[in-house]
Amino acid sequence: IQGSNNQLPELAHLVVGLEAPKFVDETDFVACCVMNTLMGGGGSFSAGGPGKGMYSRLYLNVLNKYHFMFSATAFHQAYKDSGLFCIHASSPPEYLEEMCHVICQELLKMAGPCNEVNIFCISRFFNVLLIGFISKKNPSKQKIHIDPS
Repeated sequence: IQGSNNQLPELAHLVVGLEAPKFVDETDFVACCVMNTLMGGGGSFSAGGPGKGMYSRLYLNVLNKYHFMFSATAFHQAYKDSGLFCIHASSPPEYLEEMCHVICQELLKMAGPCNEVNIFCISRFFNVLLIGFISKKNPSKQKIHIDPS
């Protein structure tokens, strides 16, 4: 709704998309999943409670450093025949050129070495995978044998 009563900010949106591995390419697929976790992101006021994604590169290097960024989020979609890795970002229209530069620089930095924060993100990613794997098992259907001795 346009007009003087509109409380939503006018934003420019940018999406940088790259072809990603298909899910049947296990090694490349897992590497892309890790990259997605490292890039992470969110909004300047992300939902989901405190700490969600706060150690990701997009959060630390983009949302915390550039006042004009409203959101920066990485996402990865994998299919049988191809995949897609994207970063979606938004800012006021007058910052569109600077937003493009910031997002592209952050993508280029992914080719560099990992630091302690990146290693922390990777370990969290694998912990989440492990918890997901464990929670899929239904303990009520498993037989538990207790040795009385």
